[in-house]
Amino acid sequence: MTPRLQRRRWHERRLLLIIVIVLLNLNLGFLTWCAYSRAHTPTRTMPAALISQTYLDRAQQQHLRQVLQPLSFGGTAIIVCNDRLIASYSHGQATPHQRNQFNTAFEIDSLQKAVTATLVMQLVAQHQLSLQDQLYQFYPQVPGSRLITLRQLLDMTSGLVAQLPTNLTQWTSDQAFLNQQIQQLRFSSNLYGKWNYAPINYMLLSGILEQLTGKSYQQLLTQQIIRPLQLQQTNFAYALPPNSTAAAGYTAQEQVIQTPIAQQHSELGTGQLFMSAWDLYRTEAAMLNGTLLNNASAAQLFVSGSASNYGGGFYQNDDLLRANGSGYGFQTFTRISRNGANAVIILSNHQPAADVDLRQIADQLAQQLFLQV
Repeated sequence: MTPRLQRRRWHERRLLLIIVIVLLNLNLGFLTWCAYSRAHTPTRTMPAALISQTYLDRAQQQHLRQVLQPLSFGGTAIIVCNDRLIASYSHGQATPHQRNQFNTAFEIDSLQKAVTATLVMQLVAQHQLSLQDQLYQFYPQVPGSRLITLRQLLDMTSGLVAQLPTNLTQWTSDQAFLNQQIQQLRFSSNLYGKWNYAPINYMLLSGILEQLTGKSYQQLLTQQIIRPLQLQQTNFAYALPPNSTAAAGYTAQEQVIQTPIAQQHSELGTGQLFMSAWDLYRTEAAMLNGTLLNNASAAQLFVSGSASNYGGGFYQNDDLLRANGSGYGFQTFTRISRNGANAVIILSNHQPAADVDLRQIADQLAQQLFLQV
């Protein structure tokens, strides 16, 4: 081989090596960019502290502000589209010393009923329960319990009527509380099979969960929902940690509402939870997208059980599921698609003016969002 040919082949090998190095660097750079993009794009599984305002949709953000700002709204509202947070708005005092923020936790009131229904359905999926089981199997002392099924409790068509305490000051246990309430329960044959909104239905379901699992409702919810979803701003009202982001509820006169611990306990399975708007969205989305319930279980649970369209803690409106809550100075509203990908959530801790209907605002925002997607 001549010296000239040797030099030529040496240059060819060098050029080939340079090309290989460049391609490797490009590939590495692409993979790094993908990893960065995944890590910095807000999804339903990301902790709220990592969600950046950079990813909000400017038009949606401006629209949400324009809707809520003139109302002297106090709370946090978010809009989610295709699993992505696209708008958020917070305003007003969370406590006398702290403003409402994206991470502020609010008492979600009756929105908790869908959480309780999900815990029930998880046991059904594990064949520990059937929705056709009679209430008599668990609480035979309840009047009419031989007629009432778990499905009817979930749909609030049981015919049970109860006068629940509004300012309870002493507490012993969940089961002791239920036994006390059962003594005052009334079964109405006229209401049986018809929708009648009564929280006692979900309180009894919570008691059944405790009987079957041997765990308290709080332990079960922590194990089955809070930990798996890694919720950061979700706690029970009677067990708020010192570093909690929980807001206080305010009266129409802007006075902080003080709720006795015993009263907070008494909202068993129906209104004990504090959650941030993002934690609430992630939880409700997980009920619907196959994370907490498989698709068959979700389809079985979230169906209309009466003319009211109520079932499993939601009002069913085709692809849109609705839930509302109110109490102790809080108002809460969820509008979410059946696949959990799109949602409007409004959490308020200030009583709005008499001419302000936050439920109607939630419906309007949801209608605008769902028409777009």
